[in-house]
Amino acid sequence: MRSSIIAKIKAGIKKEEMRETELSMLVAAKFQQILSTRKYKQKDLAELLGKQESEISKLLSGKHNFTISTIASIETVLEQNIISIDLFETEDTTKMNYQAVAVGTDVQYPTKWEQESNIFREIKDENN
Repeated sequence: MRSSIIAKIKAGIKKEEMRETELSMLVAAKFQQILSTRKYKQKDLAELLGKQESEISKLLSGKHNFTISTIASIETVLEQNIISIDLFETEDTTKMNYQAVAVGTDVQYPTKWEQESNIFREIKDENN
């Protein structure tokens, strides 16, 4: 009986809403993991971001809808990426190729020099 109730509830939830909730929880869990590894408290992150600790608590609850801006701000102050996105596809493995990686995978930002010398030149070349 209980499983039929749960099935009915799940059936009423859109797939997009389920995925949004899942991603929000994964992002929050990754940030919590980073804080824990560094022995930071929510208060420390709040100070780094210039926010109230209560705001950080809401963010890390997993129920918050993270914006790109919020994720970027947290990644920046923690100096650690959690999300990467494909910019282009290439079969030439000598070129830099950003690939989507699961939330929670540590990814290093390319240096400014790498960005300017490789990626943007390639994109410019493709557009000419």
